[in-house]
Amino acid sequence: MFLVESRRKIFFKYTEFILILILSLLAGYNIIYETTDSVIYASHYNSVSWDNYLGDEVYFEYLYKLLVSFSKLILNIDYGLFASLLAFVSLQIKFYLFSKRPYSIYLKIAYLITLYPFYESLRMRAGLAIALVYLAIELRHRKVLSLLFVLFGAFLHNSLMPFILFWIFYNYLKDIRKVKSLIKLGLIFGIIVLVLFKYLDFIFGFLDFRVLAYIIEDQGYFNIWILPKYFLLGWMSYLILKEKLDSLNSVLIFIGTFFVILSFSVIKINMLSLSLLDLGVFAYFLVVTNSDLKNKTFIRFLFIVMILMEISFKIFQLPVLLLYLLK
Repeated sequence: MFLVESRRKIFFKYTEFILILILSLLAGYNIIYETTDSVIYASHYNSVSWDNYLGDEVYFEYLYKLLVSFSKLILNIDYGLFASLLAFVSLQIKFYLFSKRPYSIYLKIAYLITLYPFYESLRMRAGLAIALVYLAIELRHRKVLSLLFVLFGAFLHNSLMPFILFWIFYNYLKDIRKVKSLIKLGLIFGIIVLVLFKYLDFIFGFLDFRVLAYIIEDQGYFNIWILPKYFLLGWMSYLILKEKLDSLNSVLIFIGTFFVILSFSVIKINMLSLSLLDLGVFAYFLVVTNSDLKNKTFIRFLFIVMILMEISFKIFQLPVLLLYLLK
C-alpha cells in the first residue's frame, strides 16, 4: 500500500513538472498570443551586445537588464528560451506555495486560468517578482534568505517595493487586532498619498518616472466591470478578519486587503488598479482554502464566484459581448 502511494506521488510530481515545462515554453515563445509587451521584451533582449550590454533604452529595472545581459552574453541563449526559464521558475515557486495548502489542485487550476496568461506570458518581470516576494513571506522565519527574495523581487519589478515594508512588519503582524488597525491606517495613508500625487505631483518630480507610473496613470479609463470583484474581495476580507488566523495567514490577508484598498484608492478604476488588485488576489489564493476557517464553505464559494468572474471577463470577454448585444 505504501509503495503504491509512493509511486502515485512520484507520478503526480513528474506530471506536474512536465505540465509546468510545457506552460513555460508556451509563455516564453509566445505560442498563446503575442502582444506589444512581448514584442518590447524580445526587442530589448535582442538589442543586447557587448558594445551595448544593457540593451536599448527601455523603462526596465536594472536588475532585469543585468539578468538579460547575463543570459544573452554569457549563456548565449535566445529570447524564447530566456523567457521560458523565467516563466518556469515563476510557476515552480507558485505551484510550491499552492502545494502547501489544502485543495492545492483547485488553487493551481484557478491560477492557470486567470493570472497565468497575463503574468507568465505578458508581464514576466512582474510574474517572477510576485513569486519571489510571496516565497519570502512563506520563508519569513529564515530572515536573511527571505529578505534576499524580497529585495530581488522588489528590484526586479518596482511595483513590489511595498513588500519591503511587509518584511519589516512580519513580527508586528502576528496579532490579528494589529492587522485590522494597520488596514485602517493603510486606507487613510492610501487616500493621503493619492491626494498628494494627484494635486502635488510636482513635489515628487525627482522620483524616477518608472516609479511614478505605478502610482499615477491615465485617469480617463473607468472599468465598471471590476466593481463586483471589489465587493467580493471586501466581503471575503471581512469574513476572514473575523477569524483567529495564524501569523502567516494574517500577513497574507493583510497584504491582500492592503492592495485591494490601494487599487481602489485610485479614483478612476484603471489599468493600474487592476494590476495592483492582482497582487492582492494572489494573497487570497493562498488563504481561502484554509481548513480552519469557521465560514470556510461560504468563503470558498465567494472565491469561486470571483474566479468565474475572472474567467468570464478576461478569457471570454463578457463585457465586450454584453455591450455588443446591447447595441
